[in-house]
Amino acid sequence: MKLVFAVLMLLMANTLISQNAVSKSRQLDSLGRKLRIDSLHIFRFKKLRPYGNIDNRNSFNKPSNFTGYQLGLIINEYHTFGVGFYRLNQAPKAVATVQQGFRLRSLTYNTIFYEFMLLNRKYLEMDLPIELGFGNYVARITDTTNANFNKSIVPKFFPLSVGVKLIAKPVRWIGFSLMVGYRHLIDENKVLDFNGFNFPVGIWVDLRQVYRDVKYYGIYKKRYRRETKKILE
Repeated sequence: MKLVFAVLMLLMANTLISQNAVSKSRQLDSLGRKLRIDSLHIFRFKKLRPYGNIDNRNSFNKPSNFTGYQLGLIINEYHTFGVGFYRLNQAPKAVATVQQGFRLRSLTYNTIFYEFMLLNRKYLEMDLPIELGFGNYVARITDTTNANFNKSIVPKFFPLSVGVKLIAKPVRWIGFSLMVGYRHLIDENKVLDFNGFNFPVGIWVDLRQVYRDVKYYGIYKKRYRRETKKILE
């Protein structure tokens, strides 16, 4: 009789252990399915997403350096529209960029731009940008001996540029951009001489991907690991 009772207790214990294991397995499967659903939702395709870029623009043939930034929207992954804001660094030293008889004091301009994504790989992206701009500058009129007069002019100008931009992405949400482009300035006073090839270098940031990674790995994945740990305890 005692032997029969011991066998029954052993069978019941094995059954309980088995049921507990099955219950834990089902809970883990449920958590895994929920994480996959959350992942699909977070990384789903979006028609609109933000765009940001910090630019450092240098010229090939004339020593000049512009710094600025761009803000915009990416539509359907392939089309980027936005605005840019730029200024010329150390304008008084940019002697080769103005006509004889003038000394440049300052220069700023804004742009509207469009980029078409031609190629998109894991670590490399190629875009075709075009820009239309509007700006103004302050130039001091000088005499033939390069002595400054007290008269300054503040005319407007319109920059146009096209090019090819490459983005190297060591990680999927941040990278470096290099563009080879041609810039043409419409300057009614014909003081500026910035026409020619330039090579903008910038820091590329995918704000959408930053948000996605923070939300998935920083919130949902950590929650999944905590709940998994509780089930297995």
